[in-house]
Amino acid sequence: MSPLSISVFNPAAQAQAIGAAHTSQFCLPKVTMTRIPSEWFESGDQELPSSGSDYFVLDADPEIFATGAAVMIHYARNTEVLVCEENSALAGMCIGLSKSVLETILGRIETKSGSRTTVHFKTLADGTSHIESSIGPLDPDLRALETPIPVPTVTLSCLRRAYTLRHRPKDVISLVRISSETSLHVFKRWTRESNLIHQVEFMSGLPAEVDFLLRPTHIVTDESNNFHGFLTAYHPASSLSKTLASLHPETKNPILAATGVHPSTSPIISRNPSIAWSVKLAWATDIAASVAWLHSQDIIWGSLRTDNIILCTDGHCRITSYHPHGHAEVCCPPEAELHLPGRWRATAEGDVFALGLVLWAVAMEVGDFGRERSYVTPILPWSASEGVPGWFQRLATSCVEDDSNNRPSAQCVYEELLGQGEVV
Repeated sequence: MSPLSISVFNPAAQAQAIGAAHTSQFCLPKVTMTRIPSEWFESGDQELPSSGSDYFVLDADPEIFATGAAVMIHYARNTEVLVCEENSALAGMCIGLSKSVLETILGRIETKSGSRTTVHFKTLADGTSHIESSIGPLDPDLRALETPIPVPTVTLSCLRRAYTLRHRPKDVISLVRISSETSLHVFKRWTRESNLIHQVEFMSGLPAEVDFLLRPTHIVTDESNNFHGFLTAYHPASSLSKTLASLHPETKNPILAATGVHPSTSPIISRNPSIAWSVKLAWATDIAASVAWLHSQDIIWGSLRTDNIILCTDGHCRITSYHPHGHAEVCCPPEAELHLPGRWRATAEGDVFALGLVLWAVAMEVGDFGRERSYVTPILPWSASEGVPGWFQRLATSCVEDDSNNRPSAQCVYEELLGQGEVV
């Protein structure tokens, strides 16, 4: 069994990998707005979301966290007054409640710096507004860490915001500096939908000398020791998903056809590769080593996908969000369909299935992809113009075998990648 280690680049490959790793992929999200005519409400053919909320902070310093007076306004679908402010907001006719309604609400509630005012809003049949409000902690769901974590702690008030990026629906990520320092850090912030406390407790307990993982560098708390999230090192290229997607921005994300089904309706477009094969092989080796190491520690991941792989400034790929038994449906194996929704427990064989999809994505320079049928083995399309060796195609395909017993282990995948002679 080969000892696990990250790959070693040849000089040309290292130069290209580091060049890609220093190309910034961070950008602010674009907000889109769909306007719907008022007749839509009266037709009865569609159904609004059941509820929504608006959140903003008054008189806050944009660079400093937890300043100003927070206001959270809750509203529900109004079945008594169909054409009203809350239904317009829920339908996407505007981004939240209108300015005039917000001014009315603020004129009738009390706010306090460092606290949150929670408001319940409803339009009444006579056109007036019913408003109830109460003042409480800035975030009532915060709690203190129950056990010490062997990572340096920094208080929220010491962070200076560069800008905020919403990564996924349940994750809020900011680029920050610590007080007067110049170096940037990634701040993954706690939300009630996330399980960041469990993540950081798990990640901080792993051996410090392992080089496959992107680790928390700081725990973020407030002056009351409430947990707000953690910091990691800033890598401008961000995820491997963003890096690969930026290589061919004109190409739509491919949809992988299922075995036994018609060819994909979104085939891979033949194109010249932008990344040298030696770099791709090194990245694939890094990723396989990461998964093999987790398995060697009896850790089953379940969330391997290209956006959980970070291209670091030294040109190597490292994994993030590697707490056990996650769920990434786009990479779920066929056997997951045998379980009720939400009951699938990740397995080592399932991680290898996801690894095969990621190896294909790296080789084909695909940042993200879909599957025509979830939980059905996909066909991995290969383009001759990409110059992917036959042995690599066979290796990736073997990882996505329909029968989980026929898939290689992550260690075997790593050893085959390592043994090809281009990465030593």
